[in-house]
Amino acid sequence: MEGVWREMEKLVKDGLVRDIGVSNFTLKKLSKLLQCAQIMPSVCQVKPADAVQDWIKLYSSESPLMQVSDKLNKTPGQVLLKWAMQRGTSVIPKSTNAERIKGNIQLFGWAIPQGDFEVLNSMMLQRRAVDGEEIFVNKSEGPYKTVAELWDDEV
Repeated sequence: MEGVWREMEKLVKDGLVRDIGVSNFTLKKLSKLLQCAQIMPSVCQVKPADAVQDWIKLYSSESPLMQVSDKLNKTPGQVLLKWAMQRGTSVIPKSTNAERIKGNIQLFGWAIPQGDFEVLNSMMLQRRAVDGEEIFVNKSEGPYKTVAELWDDEV
């Protein structure tokens, strides 16, 4: 990792890029990088792999998401994006649909009430959608023998 980071730092010093960062680093790996870095990472991107426990129930008329959406006069998509923002996640929505783009702009100036926010939290199951086992874990050769080693027990 140190060698790769040094090469990335050269790109900054040579003016080829303005910023360098990391993706899906655990706290342990980020701490190790910070010990050798001359240029600090500008970002540590982590894709949240929040999974809704039951997608079918999420959009049923009795679901908490639909109830909160109706109560706040917002779309389910707006409520899910606002939920992510309220929990401190940087949200970067993407759409080519003009109505959704307008809806995304309307995420400011309101909040999900705490009780409803907690209900939405309870619907979400924290887990990694892709744990990396098939790509990075090799029990006989390679640096990671288990998924727990790959993620520094932050699975």
